[in-house]
Amino acid sequence: MKWTMTLVLLCGACLGLERSDLCCRAEVKGELTPGKPARISLPREVLSAARADFADVRLFDETGKEIPYVVYDRKGKKQSEEEFRFKVLSYDEARGVMTLTLERPDNVGEYSEIEIETRAKDFKMRVEVGVGDSLDAIPKVGEDAIFDFSSRIPLRKTVLDMPVLNGKYLSLRLHNEAGGAQDGQQMHLKYDGLDFSVNGAAKQFKIDGVSGRTALERTGGYVYESASIELFDVDKDNNGDTLIKLKDINLPSVELELEIDNSYYYRTIRVSAADEDRKENYRGTGSAVVYRIPGMRKSANVIGLSGVKRRNLLIRVVNGDNPVLNVRKVTLRWVRKCLYFIPEEYRTYTLYYGATSAPVPDYELRNLLGFEQANAADVTEAGIAKLEDNPEYSGPKGDREHPLQEIIFTGMIVLLVIVAGVWVYKLAQKIPASTTGAEGDGSSGDQPG
Repeated sequence: MKWTMTLVLLCGACLGLERSDLCCRAEVKGELTPGKPARISLPREVLSAARADFADVRLFDETGKEIPYVVYDRKGKKQSEEEFRFKVLSYDEARGVMTLTLERPDNVGEYSEIEIETRAKDFKMRVEVGVGDSLDAIPKVGEDAIFDFSSRIPLRKTVLDMPVLNGKYLSLRLHNEAGGAQDGQQMHLKYDGLDFSVNGAAKQFKIDGVSGRTALERTGGYVYESASIELFDVDKDNNGDTLIKLKDINLPSVELELEIDNSYYYRTIRVSAADEDRKENYRGTGSAVVYRIPGMRKSANVIGLSGVKRRNLLIRVVNGDNPVLNVRKVTLRWVRKCLYFIPEEYRTYTLYYGATSAPVPDYELRNLLGFEQANAADVTEAGIAKLEDNPEYSGPKGDREHPLQEIIFTGMIVLLVIVAGVWVYKLAQKIPASTTGAEGDGSSGDQPG
């Protein structure tokens, strides 16, 4: 028991972190108010270099005193959609073009989404949108497309994605671009590399109504950071799939967006992640279908990710027999991480990080300043100066990943060997010496009298 306690105590001592154990640092900047929570938005460089659980992040004052902190996701304002319906003032159909004039309710302000409500299947429409405050003149403000290809692929879009609109009257002109879809025989819709033609398309495209969505700001969403990458490795596997590799990322990404030059496409994207760049190490972290159909105002190129932090990302574009996608840029997004602490009077602070084998600190501040309270509280916004190497760092240069871990592991092995040796020695002392028989007789049984 004594040896076990000694082992625990020694290992606990090894796990303590001092400033010299952490390889990087940055001075905290800003006018801090004593006793009032301060918030530091952690930059990409810190998120990438520090551990995912922030176990190797410490805050010290100028005297070397460790300062308690908590790290929370940044909660901000999110858009809460409020739906309303337009009043139909007029409807006309001529030469394959449907024209609607609509009126926005008086109690509605700006809006940015317009939904064409229809139960029709297998259609493709180009929609011209006009907005104005007078019925005499409703100027065109943009175009978008609506479509349904559900007989071939699970792809349907009936919402017009527009910039913020604020006119009282709305004009919609819907142009049929699906060939013979209106005559009930066939829908002819074919692009280079894409064929959505179907038999038995809807006899008539019927609009059930038109609704809009306005956005009201309210607390509850999250604030996101992003990083765009334009230089990356591109390869092709034996199946013809495109492989895009992003190295040394190490960010808790929850979203990935591709910028693609092709005019139209419909591809499956699979994203996997690994710390070591070996084929067998990669594990899936997200997948989605990206697509762009001629006439769409914006492409659908976003893939949701799990938020797991890994050094390398592998993006697989499943091409099939289609032309290769020309991916120009990859954008990663993650929820902003903020560090909160309570400053004291006449103190300056420095943020340190970079010792991956450290334990997660257990500060009582987490119980006093919870997630909701931290995001809602009146806090002081602080910043950090330029990140730099810690001149006090005593670990091996060029290897900040494992030095502390190796020390702990080696110490534990040595102590365990000593404990085992002492135990065997004491056990051997308790075994009585064996007796031997007469010379030349190996037996130890009873002798005749």
